[in-house]
Amino acid sequence: MRKALLVVLSVSACVVAGGVATAAPKVKPVCNLVVDAAADASVDPAGVAKDDALDVLSVDVASNKSDITAVLRVKKLASSASGIPAATNWSVNFSADGTDFSMAGHTTVAGTQVFDTAYAGATGGSLYGPGTTGVFDTAKNEVRITAPLSLLSAQAYIKAGKTKVTGIGGTTGPELLVPDVSGTFGPTIFSWNPATADGTEAGRDYLAGSPSCVVPGK
Repeated sequence: MRKALLVVLSVSACVVAGGVATAAPKVKPVCNLVVDAAADASVDPAGVAKDDALDVLSVDVASNKSDITAVLRVKKLASSASGIPAATNWSVNFSADGTDFSMAGHTTVAGTQVFDTAYAGATGGSLYGPGTTGVFDTAKNEVRITAPLSLLSAQAYIKAGKTKVTGIGGTTGPELLVPDVSGTFGPTIFSWNPATADGTEAGRDYLAGSPSCVVPGK
């Protein structure tokens, strides 16, 4: 009788141990939400030559509880596009909570790097300079732009596990600069893009807070 009881206890222990071992599988990080063909950066109407720094290959958006980061990858990133004798932008566009946004990295003719977040509104939108940061990563051929979610909160409430980020895409090209005499946004603000060197179609949607190959805030 005692021997039989020991056998039952041993079997029960194995069942419990087996239950602990079968943990839920990890969620695979999403990556390359937008993919674009290589070598399709075109010559713009002003005759600007194509440039590998403007040839978009892929785009991602990732967020956590505090930040959202947009990433645009190109064929060969340089501090400035060699074929463009003007200011240049690398922009990631998306929609969240009913508002269209743009997060962009810019270089001026002098090579100054500027990062900003903007939203599309009834009067053309407002530019957010303060609070947006970024990196021109020539080793990874990436332009990464990060903004605190609090910066977007007046137009979009982006909550992890709840908000879908849709219409994700990217564009690159030369742009016109307009001086900001008020000093609100720094020495210059970026008004509009006279031409697009490369652009993508909208990619897959992203659920805010989902694991990504992009580390928000980095």
